[in-house]
Amino acid sequence: MFSGFNDANAPLSSLTPVFVRGGFILPRQAANTIKTASRLNPVEVLITVKTNAASSGELYYDNGDDIIPNDNIEQHPRVVCVSRCPPPPFETSESTGNSHSTHRSLAEFSLETARLVLR
Repeated sequence: MFSGFNDANAPLSSLTPVFVRGGFILPRQAANTIKTASRLNPVEVLITVKTNAASSGELYYDNGDDIIPNDNIEQHPRVVCVSRCPPPPFETSESTGNSHSTHRSLAEFSLETARLVLR
């Protein structure tokens, strides 16, 4: 475990390094010029593991057009990601929220890649 300050090389000729704290699961998806085209790109999940070998995260996946009031966020469709080591390293479960929702179905959500990052 690092403490204090650390230096990281970040030359202008390469991609900017991104630092992720252990124990979190981050969804990633390549951008595109328009939202509907971006939604067709594969979804990747980056899993970082803490020293206790656990990670967790939630992904709220919608059609990108609806506005959800903050007091109603728990009824919004989502995918909950949980990681445990040793295997199985990745599990998902769904919460569909309100049955009268007009949001994009979670059945359309597919995970293309899961990357497990160990220190």
